[in-house]
Amino acid sequence: MSSKIWLINLILAAAVVFFGIKACRVWSEGKQWPVKAGSIQKPAPLPEKKIAIRSAPPETEYEVVVGNNLFNLDRNEAVPQAPAPPTEVKKEDPKATGPRLKVLERFHQQTNLYGIIIVGDHREALIDFIPAKLGVRVVKRSVE
Repeated sequence: MSSKIWLINLILAAAVVFFGIKACRVWSEGKQWPVKAGSIQKPAPLPEKKIAIRSAPPETEYEVVVGNNLFNLDRNEAVPQAPAPPTEVKKEDPKATGPRLKVLERFHQQTNLYGIIIVGDHREALIDFIPAKLGVRVVKRSVE
């Protein structure tokens, strides 16, 4: 096995010597190769960038930003304006009382809200109703 490695090393060494001598001859002759006239081209000039000249808005437009400095220590929370009183008198919704109130409370205890989906104008709520056990029969739960 070692004889094969020595043989490969000898062949590689011979190739290095051969190509080294060839390279020295090319460098020592100093021969210059002719250059074709069309091979050297001048670089194309860079296109000029057009800069749009804009005028800055007047300083009065920045008064809102300066007046409501976010990091000001004396800054207070914004107070919403009171809504205008309604011109029409709205009727109050009737409130549940008595047996109707008990039915609504029982329904509220048996209902689970899992989530709300709002996509554009479409709105849905995922609600699970847990029915009350009536005797031996049990109704399956379902999400609506």
